[in-house]
Amino acid sequence: MHLNPYFYQKLVRPKFAINKYIKNIVEKVFDFKDKKILDFWCWTGSNSFIFDSKNYIWVDIEKQRIIFASKLFPKYNFKCIENSSLDLANNSLDYICIFAVIHHISDDIFKWYIDEFKRVLKNDWKIIIIEPVLNKKYKFSNWFMNTLDDWEYIRYEEEYLALFENDFTVKVHKRFNKFFLYNEIFFSLSLK
Repeated sequence: MHLNPYFYQKLVRPKFAINKYIKNIVEKVFDFKDKKILDFWCWTGSNSFIFDSKNYIWVDIEKQRIIFASKLFPKYNFKCIENSSLDLANNSLDYICIFAVIHHISDDIFKWYIDEFKRVLKNDWKIIIIEPVLNKKYKFSNWFMNTLDDWEYIRYEEEYLALFENDFTVKVHKRFNKFFLYNEIFFSLSLK
């Protein structure tokens, strides 16, 4: 479902949902204090309040969402991805957060971004990911996610993990259900 940024922020990414399903889950595992963070392709900047504004960079591919996020969260740094590259220095980030994004991107395109992530991350980095995941046990949830999201790249857990297993150590932190209709997986990556 393609919503304009205002309705996306109000209906899909309200603050209470971010607190419950992202902030509280991720902060149990990772400490972001004094860490430089890239929030990759996060639509309206709705995750920004989780992080300290001076160490936070958010990128997206759509200028309209950047403008909307900048008005909604004026203290934060938002950038548009141009020419398919991240306008960031080499080895400049501690974490990259990718929340509900990969299911919008084909494997080939996402693998290109992985090379960019490796370039901009420091040596002791982590990529933190939360994604909707198909589950063979929950056919109704699968149907609902595919219908509501209208994206062809929602994957099964093993398909997400296969994107990374050759180059990365993958750690699954949690599998959970969101709003009774979304199955989600929370995992992180580090170089082998």
